[in-house]
Amino acid sequence: MHILNIGILAHVDAGKTSLTERLLFETGVIARLGSVDDGSTQTDSGEIERRRGITIRSAVASFTMGDLRVNLVDTPGHADFVAEVERALGVLDGAVLVLSAVEGVQPHTRVLMKTLRRLRLPTLICVNKIDRMGAREAGVLAEIRRWLSPRVVPLNTVSGIGGPSATTHPFTFAPPPFHTTPSPPPSRPLPSTSPASGPRTFTRSTSGAAADDPAVATRSPVLAPPASGGASPAGVAGDGPEEVVRAAGPVGVKRARREADTRPDAAPQVEDGAGPNAGGDARADLTADAGAGTGLNLGVDAEADVEGGLEAAGMVAAEVLAEGDDGLLELLVDDVVPGAGRVREALAAQCAAGDAHPVVFGSAITGQGVAELLGAVRLLPAVPQPPVGADASADRTTATAEGGPIEPATTTPGRATPATATATRAGAVGVVFGVERGRGGEKVAYLRMYGGELRGRERVTFLRREAGGGVHAYEGRPSGVAVVGSGARVAVAGDIATVRGVPEIRVGDRLGEPGPAEQAHFTPPSLETVVRPRVPGQESRLHAALVALAEQDPLIGTRTLPGGRTSVLLYGEVQKEVIGETLARDFGVEAEFEPSRPVHFERPAGTGAARREMRHAGDAFMATVGLRVEPAAPGSGVLYRLEVDLGSLPLAFHRAIEESVRQSLGAGPHGWPVTDVLVTLTATGYASPVTTAGDFRGQARVVLAEALRRAGTRVYEPCHRFEAEVPADAFAAVSSRLAGLGAVLDGTSRRAETWVLEGEIPAAAVHEAERRLPGLSRGEGVWWSRPSGDRPIRTR
Repeated sequence: MHILNIGILAHVDAGKTSLTERLLFETGVIARLGSVDDGSTQTDSGEIERRRGITIRSAVASFTMGDLRVNLVDTPGHADFVAEVERALGVLDGAVLVLSAVEGVQPHTRVLMKTLRRLRLPTLICVNKIDRMGAREAGVLAEIRRWLSPRVVPLNTVSGIGGPSATTHPFTFAPPPFHTTPSPPPSRPLPSTSPASGPRTFTRSTSGAAADDPAVATRSPVLAPPASGGASPAGVAGDGPEEVVRAAGPVGVKRARREADTRPDAAPQVEDGAGPNAGGDARADLTADAGAGTGLNLGVDAEADVEGGLEAAGMVAAEVLAEGDDGLLELLVDDVVPGAGRVREALAAQCAAGDAHPVVFGSAITGQGVAELLGAVRLLPAVPQPPVGADASADRTTATAEGGPIEPATTTPGRATPATATATRAGAVGVVFGVERGRGGEKVAYLRMYGGELRGRERVTFLRREAGGGVHAYEGRPSGVAVVGSGARVAVAGDIATVRGVPEIRVGDRLGEPGPAEQAHFTPPSLETVVRPRVPGQESRLHAALVALAEQDPLIGTRTLPGGRTSVLLYGEVQKEVIGETLARDFGVEAEFEPSRPVHFERPAGTGAARREMRHAGDAFMATVGLRVEPAAPGSGVLYRLEVDLGSLPLAFHRAIEESVRQSLGAGPHGWPVTDVLVTLTATGYASPVTTAGDFRGQARVVLAEALRRAGTRVYEPCHRFEAEVPADAFAAVSSRLAGLGAVLDGTSRRAETWVLEGEIPAAAVHEAERRLPGLSRGEGVWWSRPSGDRPIRTR
């Protein structure tokens, strides 16, 4: 048995949750299809999620395909809940990025893909909603190659796109589609399918195309699979990984290049990032819209395809994959047409390494293309399930079924895995990526296992990386461990399990090793709002509720402001509404929010020192404390060190001073958190038995404030690097508005009929820039941004 943990990521409203529901239905996990509209899906289980029709919390579902168990993590698509996506990425073996065939590549889609590529996370791309009016195939493929990655390989094509009869047809080199045994019809009516294709047949295909589909067999001889026992079409290699034959005529790379250069309608050479050979030689983009309107939209010259006697889509795939496969490139240069098996082999290797991205067209509503998507899932790197101890065999459930001809890919050596992945039972290794509340209010944690064994009623040690680099260790004894998908009571490497009965557990806690200091793959929250209870007297209750929410979502932090008020860090206004509803429903506290404001922070401008002595019993604090503050390296956070002997004070007093320093730095002279600062304890003194830890806490707070005043602090704002592509006639309006938002342009370039503007903008102004761009560019502008450090506050 292999285990594969994959995430479903998408721009909001791309159909991600509906696709998850369809995958569970097609694999027999659920007997009826749920609907996002009526709130009956499996993964959107919260009341707010059902009412709003959006995903807020990551949810885990599981299904089995032969010897492969897939744990499916449905993540939020709305940008306000990017923290959930952030956590999911750390535990995934692969991802499915969902696009809409109508809207195509959206700005948030580009942000997700850039993150996935930076992490080298193997990714499939699913183009959903092919049955909707306005759906496109060739146009969306061009957008994917231009904005997401040039190294993409379509695995199927669509006939009748843009209507309820849209039907998918897999290419011969694609992994065999996965079908289950016949399932009962869905409980809600679905749009009718094409008469040519008829009802979906749940049988495993032994070739790359659906042999029982007349629409495929009669459309073109180059798409039809060879008859049983017959030979392959002339000039096309067989399915074996080593079978190749000489192409009939001058075909291959040289011919494709010549024809692309001489066709009057050939796609022009484009800039880096727009074609499958971006940054390479003069190879033209073979994915132009040739063939549009024919129902095939393969992106190649159909006449040249038939004349050359080769499958055009397979050659396009071979061209793309040859960039990362010297053996395949050599075949193409020698005018040898690689067989479907050879192309499939290269695709599997490069997909598992995160270098190439298969593309599958389909519809979550009609079920078209889902079998091809399930077949493509086997291209992602799965984790072999290790054997468990003899005493644990009764606690593991193993499902066996006939597997497909493609074995699940194993973990790619190029991708980082925990060094202790081979740990024994005594050294369980895992990470907590989600925490929710059970019906009784108890914590239920989701934990991804990387090694060893974890079971209930056994004492284990959890490690937490704290601000400033320290590690907090605590012991827990889970009252229950349940593996998602199997219900087993022992979790091993690759499993995702729920853990109950550990009250202190939080998101990010680890078993076995603390791991490196966490670094977000997405931008941290850039907005802050002050929260107060609607009913006076519930301040402490509200604060406790917000702390509990922060435990479930650590990137949405809280801090106490002067005067006892509490603030919450946010990504957007939708998230503020959800927090308010959650406080009222789960904690019984109705809250009011002040208007959101940008998040800033302070850094020391120089070095400052202060010292206060205890003089007599009438002093406010019977303790002597001396502190020095000075700038630290950017990104280092808060550093604390001693310049006195550790034995100069009892450890409890040392701990009180450090805790007070860290807490006091939450609000500097300008009211913002102070970071990238080194605080040194330079003097101590106490009078036993009069002095208490409270004296040191109070004195440290006063001395630190004086040291910061002498050092001086500057207020900074987080910034983003941005890239905006706008029509040429919108250049002046867009650049003027960006300047008004505090952006600094440092690069412009002309690209065909558009201008690309690059520069830096305050993070707090990003949402406003995104909101204004469509109106300034007639809806044609495209925006992308990423965190890029910070800068001192500028008066605008």
